[in-house]
Amino acid sequence: VTTAAVFADASFYLALMRADDALHPTAATEAEIDRPVITTEFILLELGNACSRAPDHDDFLTLVEGMRARPLPDFDSNFRVSIYEPTVLF
Repeated sequence: VTTAAVFADASFYLALMRADDALHPTAATEAEIDRPVITTEFILLELGNACSRAPDHDDFLTLVEGMRARPLPDFDSNFRVSIYEPTVLF
């Protein structure tokens, strides 16, 4: 049975990273489900900004490494995520 891909925004990742977040239990449960997770460069930017304090740097880098380790879901080639294929903006 193939599970449909889901979209994850910055609030999901922040809740997953922060045990004191009210949504942490839900995020942790959802993260255990083996299915493709889709996000955008803008979500990663927002997440990076939210983790800009020095104590959060390692958590952010660990999260991005985990994203890189997961296989890229099969979806429209016009929808790219920078951790897999960098995009030149200018």
